[in-house]
Amino acid sequence: MSLLRASSSLRRAAAAVPRRHLAIASTVGQATDTSKMDFPAPSHVSLSSQAAELASQLTNFYSDPDSVIKIPEETRKVIHADISKRIRSIPDTPLTEDWTDAHITVPSEVRLGDNPYFEAFKKAREAS
Repeated sequence: MSLLRASSSLRRAAAAVPRRHLAIASTVGQATDTSKMDFPAPSHVSLSSQAAELASQLTNFYSDPDSVIKIPEETRKVIHADISKRIRSIPDTPLTEDWTDAHITVPSEVRLGDNPYFEAFKKAREAS
């Protein structure tokens, strides 16, 4: 009995194959011809060109000794507090909070050319 069921289900499956094939062929046949149409470039193309432009700007910025990095006031306060905390955490230090306030300053801007390692970093970037 199961052999009869299997053979009938095989016959039905075999009969359905040509209909499926015809359905796919007719759908493809009704599709419009897109070979002559112009499509906009994918968005990732413009993103990659923007990324390349930003990378170029960063390279130019960090290669110029006259480039200046501005440090916001909030960031300067955080840096000063961190330095003060580290100094006061040194065991047996005579330095007080008043001393760190008077002697530790964080500049509002840093010129890249003032870094003593600027030329070495620039040569390393150019070599790579």
